[in-house]
Formats: sequence, C-alpha cells, structure tokens
Amino acid sequence: MFSTESLALAALILSIFILHRVLSRKKFITALSLIVALSALGLYLYSRPSREAVMTVAERTHMGKQQEIVAEWHAEYQELIIEMDRNWRQYHRILSDFAADNISIEVAYDRFIDLANDAAMTLDKLEAMDPPIELDDTSYDLVTSIIMKTRDYARGQLATIKMTMEAANPETIKAEAQEEQAKLLKEIMAKTSPAGLFTASEIRELRDGVNPKG
Repeated sequence: MFSTESLALAALILSIFILHRVLSRKKFITALSLIVALSALGLYLYSRPSREAVMTVAERTHMGKQQEIVAEWHAEYQELIIEMDRNWRQYHRILSDFAADNISIEVAYDRFIDLANDAAMTLDKLEAMDPPIELDDTSYDLVTSIIMKTRDYARGQLATIKMTMEAANPETIKAEAQEEQAKLLKEIMAKTSPAGLFTASEIRELRDGVNPKG
C-alpha cells in the first residue's frame, strides 16, 4: 500500500508535468511557484505537532488534576447558584401572590422573613467559599473574580429582600389599600433589585484554560 506522503508526491509530480505541457513557459513558472508555496504550507501544517502532542507526561498529569479541581469547585458553585435562583424566584412569587390578592400582607411579611433568612444563609456560604489554593495562578484569579461578582449579587438580592420585608411590615406599612401596598412593594423591587450576574466569560475562560485544544 502506498503511504499518504507518496501519493501526495506522485500527484504533485503529475500536476507539474501536465502544467509544463499545457502552459507557456512564463505561466508555468508562475504556476510552479504557487504550487511550491502551497506545498510548503501544507507540509508545515501537516507536520506541526498539536499542543496536546508536545505536552509531557508530567504536564498532562498536572492538567488532569487542574481539571478535577475546577470541576469539583464548579459543582459546589453551581449548587449556590441554584439556591440564589430559588430564593429570587420565591421573592417574585411572594410579590405576585400578594399583588393578585392571593395572600394577605401578614402572610407576605412572614414569607419575606423566612426568605431573608434563606438568602442570608446562601450569602454566608458564598462568603465562606475561597478559590482552591491548588489552582494555577490564572485559574485562581478567574475563580476569585467569579466568587466576588457572585457575592456582590447575593448581597444585592438580600438587601432587596430585606427592604421589601421591612416595607411589608403590617404594623408600619405606608399604605392602607391592598393595591397601594402591592404597588409600594413592586416599586421597591424595581428600584433596588441588583443588576444581572455576568460571569459567563470568566467561566468559559476557566474551562478553556484547563482543557487545552491542539
């Protein structure tokens, strides 16, 4: 069987022979120069080793360990993101139920108290989360950025929940009619809710850093 290299060489020689027969001398020289340049580029790309191929055994072992650390950290982080999402959905559900007059202001207030406690516990977990010290510097810095952004967002959620809870206190609420109360709480939500949590670029860079491509 012929190798790929021998077949390519034979095709190259045949192409040069045909071009020599059908082209004028000037056009043949131009075509030959182009063929040589393209052949050199193809040879370079074909023979260039991938990043994975040039990694040593020690480097591959280290990269595998980094992948495990990132995967474990991200699983823990994702659990906290789920908690934050659950808290925020509960916050809007309370507002919606009260606006629809499905629950009283007293029930809404009690639910806000419970929710504030849940949100505070989620924030405590985030405050206790540190980047794994085994991570390489670049990955460590990315994880640090992700955690700091998420903490800020969780603090914003908790602050909004607490302000809404305080405003919903039946003994001190600054509105009497149910519709006015619902409008008041909705205004607090609109004015104090935190902006979105944007960590997608850091997470993507973190994953790419520990999963090199050739």
